[in-house]
Amino acid sequence: MTDHRDYESIDPIAPTGDAIPMKTLRTIAMGLLLTLPAFTPVLADEIGDFLDEARAAYEAGDIKATKYAIDQASVALAQLAAAALAEVLPEALPGWTAEEAETSGNEAAAMAMLGGGMTASRSYSGDAGSVDISVMGDSPLLMMYAPMLANPMMAAALGRTQKIGSVDAIVSSEGQVIMIVANRFVVTVDGSADEDDKIAYAGAIDLEALATL
Repeated sequence: MTDHRDYESIDPIAPTGDAIPMKTLRTIAMGLLLTLPAFTPVLADEIGDFLDEARAAYEAGDIKATKYAIDQASVALAQLAAAALAEVLPEALPGWTAEEAETSGNEAAAMAMLGGGMTASRSYSGDAGSVDISVMGDSPLLMMYAPMLANPMMAAALGRTQKIGSVDAIVSSEGQVIMIVANRFVVTVDGSADEDDKIAYAGAIDLEALATL
């Protein structure tokens, strides 16, 4: 792993009783890792390394280096969480083919530096056209869509509401499906295929697993 510890020195600041102990930060991060299915061991090791660097810098009174290492751990956690999102995307339905799921990668890293966010998507193709599924976690879109789903009159302005599994979805006049899962994830199903195909793919998403992430 590249050594990022060539920081400009600052006046040492001794840890105080009001600061969060690095042991606590590591415990929180490892707890998050345990909630992610089939996480990548390399990423998990990298997160642990960054937290170790943060603790060493914190105990040395180097606040700037501490923050940098914690930020890097947050970036890696966002990438790991995005990979977990990909696990809930369905395989191709009969008669369809699926591309490999994609995660937001560097976008997840950038969003993490701004306070969070992660994305996973997958595209499907068949004789009837294409379907594109996107799952966004901790997205600003929640603030736009959540009130619409909670207000029937606002939802009607976009299309109609329909139950997909245990989730209330908006189906737009163009056939786009929009769902909010666990008050945290925005799921959109779009593409050139007809509405029935998009609804079928929306129903094939592992919404129960998504709600637990």
